[in-house]
Parts: sequence; C-alpha cells; structure tokens
Amino acid sequence: MPATYAHHRFGERLFPMLQEPFRTAAQSYRSLYDVGQHGPDILFYYRALKRNPVSGLGGEAHRQTGRVFFAQAAAAVRAAQDKQAALAYGAGLICHFALDSLCHSYVEKKMQQSGLEHTAIEGEFERYLMEQDGLHPQRQVLTGHICPTQENAAVIAPFFPPLKAEQVGQALRSMVYFNRLLRAPGLCKRGLLYGGLWLCGKYKPMHGMVIPYRPPEACRDSNLRLEKLSRMAEGKALRCMAEFAAYVQKTGELGAEFDCTFEANPGWEALRVLPYEQELRYDPAADC
Repeated sequence: MPATYAHHRFGERLFPMLQEPFRTAAQSYRSLYDVGQHGPDILFYYRALKRNPVSGLGGEAHRQTGRVFFAQAAAAVRAAQDKQAALAYGAGLICHFALDSLCHSYVEKKMQQSGLEHTAIEGEFERYLMEQDGLHPQRQVLTGHICPTQENAAVIAPFFPPLKAEQVGQALRSMVYFNRLLRAPGLCKRGLLYGGLWLCGKYKPMHGMVIPYRPPEACRDSNLRLEKLSRMAEGKALRCMAEFAAYVQKTGELGAEFDCTFEANPGWEALRVLPYEQELRYDPAADC
C-alpha cells in the first residue's frame, strides 16, 4: 500500500476538489479528514510488536470490499451525534480506499516479480515523493497532521465496531510514536533500529519503513507506476464520495467501484511490471 506520506499527500491534493457535503465538513474538521486518509492502517499501530484483536481488525477491514466497509461507515455517519465530523472522517477514508484499491494489485505483482517486501516498495515510494516535494526523506516528520485527541477517537471508533474510543486513541498515539521512532537520518540510530527489528523478528516485514538513503534501482519503475495510479485514484475518490453521500442520505446506492477491497484484487496476476524505459511511456489505464 502507499504509506503515511503518500496517503496524506493524496488527501491534500484532493482537498480543494472536494464537493459538498464533504467540503464544508472537511474544512470544519480538518484533523478528522487528515486521520481518515490513513484508513484502517491506524489500527496496525495498536501494540504494534505483537498480534492483537485491534490490529487484526485493521487487516480484516482491508480484506473487506468497499461495499461492505462503507455500508458500515454510512451507518456510523447516520448515527453520529456530530454528522459533520463523521463526514469529514468518511471523506478521508474514501481517499484511502481509492488509493489502496488502485495501487495494491500492482504492488502485489511487483512483489512477486522482484522479491521485494511490501514495505520496501512503499518506503521507496515515500522517499521518491518527498524528494519531489523538496523534503528530506530521512528527517521529515510524517505524522504532524495526526491529532490523537479523545474527541477525534470518539468520532472514529464507530467506524470500526466493536472498538472503543480509548483503543483508537492509543492506536493514534502509537502511530505518531512509531513514525518518529523509525525516522533515522543517522547511521547509529538506523543500525540500532535494524538490530531491534531483527531481535523482535520484525526485520523482514518492517525494515522498509525506515526510509532508505539511496533509491534502489529495482523500484525506479514502481515509483513511476504508483505515481500514475495515484493520479488515476483522484477521479475514483471523487466519484466514490458522491455515491457515498447519496448512500448516507438513502437517495442512492454504492456503485461498482466499491466492489474492490483495500488489498490486491482479482486479476492482479495479469498486470504488467515493465522495465523503467517502457514504464515511462506506459498508460496504466490500459490495465483497468
């Protein structure tokens, strides 16, 4: 999946394109829109070094279709005491869904073809985007927009039943903590992090979250493809928001674009992973 910076960057790009009722809601509750951009990923940070039911719920949510997940989200919006706050969070969730559902199939194929870990591909994409934006990838704080307040947690929890606000709040605080922990501009801290991950048995799945110093040659093509897919996801996000708004108001249904999951979807095996020179000229819409 695209990771922390990629998801927030995507949500920032969508913000001026938002239509009502999401525009006013996101303007009024910007921090909830920002947290929503990270979707169920926030739950992975709850007691992150060992399996538990809360982080397991994050995985379960990723395996659900958008139709199932956003039916529950619509129920949460309808039941919310502050519907504007819930709509702001829902808009962010749709940003996350649109980006994940378009990118994950390619990432799965790239993993199969290259042998790279998921986090290595997404970590390199993070570095690529931050360099494009004139930021220092190893020093950049990626969670400055995350506000782990009890008020925000209380809005978010009904989107992930049976979680309680206290659990969501702890997940958000852990997200801020671990993202800062994994920021390693110096060799000493980087070495300690790698050693700690190795001792915890988490090196293989998590070492890619420590942004690399140099871009790996094997990801030049995937950076281009993921950037193109991110652009395609803008239109999907806006269409899904319009359908979700109608569904919440019971004046419409969720369309076919909600039939995807947050993960790799059927047919991913047929996607093409191209050499960099061919990727420069390739239009991923051909695979859709």
